[in-house]
Amino acid sequence: MKIYLYSDDINLLDLWQGHSEQYECIIINDLSTLLNLKSEIIILNRTCLNDADSTLKKLVKNRNKILLLDNIINFNISKKYLDIGIMGYGNQLMSQLFLNSALASIIENYVWLHPKITQELIFQISKTKISNEKESILNRLTKREKQIALKLINKNHNISCLKTNKFSSIWLNNFKSGIHKTSHSPSYLHPI
Repeated sequence: MKIYLYSDDINLLDLWQGHSEQYECIIINDLSTLLNLKSEIIILNRTCLNDADSTLKKLVKNRNKILLLDNIINFNISKKYLDIGIMGYGNQLMSQLFLNSALASIIENYVWLHPKITQELIFQISKTKISNEKESILNRLTKREKQIALKLINKNHNISCLKTNKFSSIWLNNFKSGIHKTSHSPSYLHPI
């Protein structure tokens, strides 16, 4: 299996070549040769590209599988280039284990992300899910119940809810208990 390497840093090329000994590594020295590759696996660092967006779009259009490496990994940058179609994103100085894991995933047509990016992605997905669940529960309530629920979600205490809305403490506890049962216990609606 051939792996093409492209960087303006000879030390990175040596590192990547040393980390991927089981593959035939071919170093590309100029951008025009890189842009002419078709259906290949390419490791490159983003900082060596003058116009990373258009270069990566051309490489993806030529059906290349790209492992893009950055000096400092960034969640938003990874999202941007995953949308373009790269197959992997990580740190340019990552360990041999991570590099080989990335290459194995890309060879099998899977996307590989550095664990920190994967963790952030999971966090973003779960944050969206919680927000959607909260909206779903709130939409089932009457206007008045919704006002009280929003106050409770925002950590207003029972006493402030009782004073501002003139409810008895028994009604408020029953209301919280009903929402708690309806919500299947998400953390943001636990009784105070």
